[in-house]
This record gives sequence, structure tokens and C-alpha cells, in this order.
Amino acid sequence: TSREALAASWEWRYAVDELPFPANAEETNLGDYAAVQLFLQLARRTRPRYAIQRAELPDVVRICQLVGGLPLGIEFAAAQVGRLPCAAIADNLAAGLDTLDAMQEGTLRDLPARQRSLLASFEASWQMLAPEEQRVLATLSVLRGEFTVEAALAIADTTAVSIMRLVDKSLIRLVAVDRYGLHEVIRRLAERKLEAITGAAAAAFERYKDYYLALTKGTLRALFTRLNTTPDLRGYLHSLRGHLHYIWQRVAGGPDAAVAAVALSSVEMTLRTYEMGVAGDTMLLLEQTRQVAIQSLPYRDVVPLDLIWLPGMVDDVLDLSGPLAEEQNGLLPVLAQNCRIDGRLLAFPYMLDVGALYYRRDLLEKYGFGGPPRTWAELERMAAHIQACERAAGHPDFWGYIWQGYPSEHLNCNALEWQHSEGGGLVVDEHGAVTVYNARTIAALEQARSWIGTISPPSVSESHEGDSLRVWCSGEAAFMRLWTVGYPILDDPVVGDCTGLTVLPAGAARHAATLGGWPLTIRAAAADPGKALKLLMDITSEPAQRARALAQNPHPPSLRALYDDPELLARHPIYRQILALIEAGGLAIRPAKVAGRRYPQVSSAYTKAVAAVLYAGEDAATAMAQLAETLVSLLADDS
Repeated sequence: TSREALAASWEWRYAVDELPFPANAEETNLGDYAAVQLFLQLARRTRPRYAIQRAELPDVVRICQLVGGLPLGIEFAAAQVGRLPCAAIADNLAAGLDTLDAMQEGTLRDLPARQRSLLASFEASWQMLAPEEQRVLATLSVLRGEFTVEAALAIADTTAVSIMRLVDKSLIRLVAVDRYGLHEVIRRLAERKLEAITGAAAAAFERYKDYYLALTKGTLRALFTRLNTTPDLRGYLHSLRGHLHYIWQRVAGGPDAAVAAVALSSVEMTLRTYEMGVAGDTMLLLEQTRQVAIQSLPYRDVVPLDLIWLPGMVDDVLDLSGPLAEEQNGLLPVLAQNCRIDGRLLAFPYMLDVGALYYRRDLLEKYGFGGPPRTWAELERMAAHIQACERAAGHPDFWGYIWQGYPSEHLNCNALEWQHSEGGGLVVDEHGAVTVYNARTIAALEQARSWIGTISPPSVSESHEGDSLRVWCSGEAAFMRLWTVGYPILDDPVVGDCTGLTVLPAGAARHAATLGGWPLTIRAAAADPGKALKLLMDITSEPAQRARALAQNPHPPSLRALYDDPELLARHPIYRQILALIEAGGLAIRPAKVAGRRYPQVSSAYTKAVAAVLYAGEDAATAMAQLAETLVSLLADDS
């Protein structure tokens, strides 16, 4: 074998990768992994009479993880079996490679001298590198996790040729379609080289930190581009979150702590929206949250959860009432109320997320409108006029108003805003009384139905947030309902500079906006509750929320005091409008708390009834009467 291709005419190239190893020790088929099998075989060869106990298998898994499945690393570790328990071998590996290397002398006499330690093996490869390749590899050792070529070029200040040479020498490996990485053993050994140069490690970390914070700081243009072009968005976001979490840990207590917390929370929310937000079935979402977000992510102790899922997660997350007793008093009261279940503060929000109206400032000016619509009737007139003019100007796919009508929680949030703005109540009131069957709710739904095919596309019945975002960024709509946070619309290179933001139009009763958001929770089984609490407090702190609010995207804060900040109010006039809406009772609260474990069925019934009115032509009064009967039966059923 050779680390680098020989470029000979007779050469056939086969990549010899590290051996597969378990992601965690809780899997039932640990013995099926090649890395574990190799360790057990080598351990028996070293100490034929020594039998590894089943209880030691988790430590064997940890050893395989620490050496990244590298056969040479597994061999060095297995050589210590019998003299040290597996737990001690794993602890030594975790503490550093020097300890393990020091124990190897005399244990692997059959290997060539240059392969008798991990350090010697790496040193032999290191000496074959050109000086520029050595510098690049050492610099990249500062990264924790997978990285893109763009990141490597910026952090190492190098060329793609140098990166690809290290890939050819198997020192950098392709781990995904657009991401690379360093084997952990190679990374740690290269890090030694970096630390041996005075000031080099600190300088490399600064470039590392600056690159990833800039990626999500201020404008999100670079991240927005990545969201639309990456072939593996989920993997990219996971790797990005890993980098930002490590950076946050490194800069804790320093001047960049708040910025790092903002960047981390921004990526976390984007990831959560991507992973969970596109599913349409509320019951499925709740089940996914319980299985994925809580049970299967042992290294992820701070978990954002949709507000509507909190009542079903009481036993899975920590009560924050004690540790955040003082901090919760600073929240907007309505947020604190909705994060509290049976007297327990289950989550702490780091922003306020409500439905809002995005509008094209340039088109309003072009067609003589002095500002955005104040009522739904004004929106209808303005949308119809702009749509007609734009189509006459050669844009046949232009629409006046787009919103999210896919039969799911997407549609529910829109419909709840319509009926609440008209004075139709909130489906189920805070005392559990079903209030959805009333003339104002019926009128609101009939009005919304009239939009479809006139100012809103017929395809709205299949539209969710991502669809609306794509239409908006293509410049093919005048008005759009979407959330205030979570989407880098104002940074879009096509329509960002001409996009305005205001509260949704008022109906007969008020301006209304559905309360959304993914407040932060801490897993009940958190590996390190103290560290998790610190992360949560950093992300939700006033400096972090203020920094987030000063970005181009509005990110309304969750702390009441920041709505009196003159600089924030000057930058985002919508803050005054949102606060006025809240104080006037305009927040449309989905009945998750009052419905409790019945909320998925309540939500599904509401979705079905609203969709029947909008898309199937069912009489609104009949549909709401039947819905009311269904909800009364559901909420009364204790079985």
C-alpha cells in the first residue's frame, strides 16, 4: 500500500478507507462492525487467555471511535489489552496520543521501525510533503469536523491545487459529495505541528472563527446561496452547526461570545426547520420530535422545539423555572405563558416568531401606493391592480398575494390569522370551549376562498414556506405572508433590497398574527446539564438577542426590554407594530396547551375543515358546524 499514488502506467488504484465502527455503544450489533472485529482479533492474539467481557464493549467502541477506525490505531490500542482494561486504554486515547505512543515500545516488534508508533508513521508521511502542503495540513488541523473546499481555501489561505494534492495523498479525505475532512488521528498529529510554531495555532483559529462567523453574521447571503445550491443540505447544516458549537465553546466569556451564540442559534433554527418543518402531518411531527430530537441525539442537549409540541414533551425536557427564575421575568409575558406547562418552564425562547406581511416596496412606489395595505380589503385591491399591471408588462406568472395553503399546520397558521383578525376567536379558547362556529370565522374563510385563482395561485393548496420563498425570490409576487424569522429574504440578491416587512392586514376586529417559534429546551437526559444551560443562556442573553436584532433580518427579540431600545426601533419599525399587536390581543395562539395530548387530532380536524371550504367548495357554515361537533367530541373523550 502507499499513501500517495505512484502514477505508474501499471498502477491500479484502490482506496483503502478506515474500518466502519459503531456510532454509539447502544447498538445491538456491535460485533458486526469491522473495526470492533479487528480489535477483538488483535486483542486475542496479544493475550490469548484474556477474554473481553460484554461490559467492556462500550469501551471497545469508544476506542474505535477515537482512532476513527484506523487499523494502525486499533492495532496499537489492542496491544495494551491484558495490561490495561479497555476503559483505561480509551481514557489514554482521549487524553492524547503521546501516552499511547509511549506505551508501544517493545509491543509491536514485528512492524517496521517507521510504523511502530502512530507518530512515527505520520512523521514518515509528513517528511514527504512539500513545505506548502505541510503548512496547509497543519492549518486545517484547527477545524473540527467536515469542511467545504471554500472553507479550506479561506482558512488556510491556499489554492485548490494544494488541497487536492493532500486529497491525493490520503491526508485529506472526501467524506461527502461536497465536503472533506481530516481523519481524527491525522488531525491531532498535524495539530502538534501547528502548535510547534509560535503563534500559528492562535492565528489559524482566528481565521477559522472569522470565516464561520462571517458565514452567518449580518447578511446571510453566503448561507442563502448554500441553501439553494448544496447537494447535501442536511449534512452541510450539521457540519456548520458543529463548527459553530466548537467556536462558541472556545470564545466563551470573550468579546465574540454573543456573536458566536447568534450564529449557532441561526444555523440551529435553519437545520430544525429543514429537518422537521417540511413535514405536513402534526401527529407525525410530534412523533418525529420525540424519536429524533429527544431520544436519538445523545450529544445534543439543547434542543429547539416547536411551541405546539411542548405539552407532549413534559417528561422529556428539564424544568427551567429554577435556574432561569430571574431571566424568565424579562420575557414578553405571552411567550413566558406559552412556554410554561402546568407551572413548569419547559423552554426559553431566543426570539419572537409571528406571521407577517412581506411586500415589494418598489412595486408599491411604481404603481402609486403610499404604503403597504392596512386591511385585507386594501390588500385585495392593491394585489389585483399590481398583478394586472405586471402581467400586462410581460410577467404572466406574476401573482398579487402568496401564502401557505398546504393542508397541514401551514394552512392552520394562515387560517387562524384570518379568523382572529375578523374577531372569530381561536378555535378553542383558553378554558377549553370550542368557539370556531361563528359568523366571523365563516366570513373570513369565504373571503380567503375568493383569493384563490384571482390574486393567489390555484397551486396555493400545495404551497408551504419553501414554495412561497422560491416564488418571492424569483420576483413573481407583490405580497407574501411568511414568518418574521428563519428565512434570509432581506438578504436575497434579487429582491432583498426592495422587500418591506409589516404586520398582516387587519380584519374587522384587529391585526392578527399566529405565534410560532422554536424555543430552546434541555433534554431531561442531558449528558452535561450545566454546559447545556450555559449554552441556552448565552443564546438567549440580551447581548445575543440584540446582536441578532441588529442584523438585516429583523429577528424580533423575546425580551420585553429590547422593544424600548431606540437603535433597534429605528432599524426595525415593525417592532413597534408587533408590540402594539401583542398588547391589543392580536396574537393567534394555537390551542396546543388547552388540547394537550389531543392537539394533533384537533389540528388535523381544523385542517380538514378549512381545506374543504377553500379547495372543495364546501359551505363554510356547514363545515364549521361539523368541525365544532368534532372538536367537542374530541376534547370530551378521555379514552
